[in-house]
Amino acid sequence: MLRDLIQSWWLLHLRGILAVIFGGFLLFLAGTMRGLFGTTIALVGVMLMFVLYLICSGVLSILAAFKSFETRERFWAVLVHGALMFLLGLWLFFSNEVHVDVVGLAYCRERFRIGNSGMWSWPAQYLGILMPRR
Repeated sequence: MLRDLIQSWWLLHLRGILAVIFGGFLLFLAGTMRGLFGTTIALVGVMLMFVLYLICSGVLSILAAFKSFETRERFWAVLVHGALMFLLGLWLFFSNEVHVDVVGLAYCRERFRIGNSGMWSWPAQYLGILMPRR
């Protein structure tokens, strides 16, 4: 199987480059998205980038499988792998439940932060009343 895939090494190499770009995108979003809608936008951006990675990786795996079709040894394994990645990417992109889950998770996270800030403001107010500045 490796001998067959050596002929189409550049397709698998391109797939690895896509994975590195996806990781760089995650590192970029980790420190830049802050604020009211930052977390929601970051999660939706990560999900869409992952969907794009799955679809592109699936297409590149299918192309690598067809490039090694002449020998027909383990052709089906690479083809099934690429088809599953492609179909998973399409399902994630068109699935409303996944979008709702991602946005709902971000919404709950923001509400939790707002609740925590309210929880800490009460003791701070009481300390401010009990210990006035002179």
